[in-house]
Amino acid sequence: MIERPLSEHTVDRDGLVLLGGVVTDGDNGALRVDVIKPMPLDSAPDFRVGISAEYDHSSVEIPDLAISGYAFALSLKALYDWRLPIATNAGDFVVSIEGGPFLAQVWLKIDQPYMPGEYERMTGVGLSMAAAIQYRGHNGLVVSLQPLGLNVPIANTEPGNTGAVTFTSDTEWEGALLCGYQFR
Repeated sequence: MIERPLSEHTVDRDGLVLLGGVVTDGDNGALRVDVIKPMPLDSAPDFRVGISAEYDHSSVEIPDLAISGYAFALSLKALYDWRLPIATNAGDFVVSIEGGPFLAQVWLKIDQPYMPGEYERMTGVGLSMAAAIQYRGHNGLVVSLQPLGLNVPIANTEPGNTGAVTFTSDTEWEGALLCGYQFR
């Protein structure tokens, strides 16, 4: 039996990757779905492109006040992988970096007694960057742990005034745990 070098991938899957799981910034959690397509280039054999969608809903009721909010974010990303030199017959361990632009929409409603609120919308754009450790099994199973991701907002609209654009620099971190499948 001829063994491959520890730096060479042993998982022979190069199809679409579907991942789903949770993302958190330490205070809030959201659901996330990733769709990733390998796009190998001659100079970058482990290059991939993808799209991520995040959804969150939160509501709070305190005396004389009810707050409800929804958030949806969509990000395009470029990814690159490096196989870790961990010898196993079950699959590969990979470090992956990713980055790209994102667009986020937030809807917020505040209800007071005898004064029902209306949803106000805010839109934001920015850049996201992250690093993840992944396990990719020969059977198609993919488990991804993203211990650190950064979201750098560039601009957003003010609630209630969708024409006013504000530039901001409040960078936020996030972590994620995703699981899914890679097709052949």
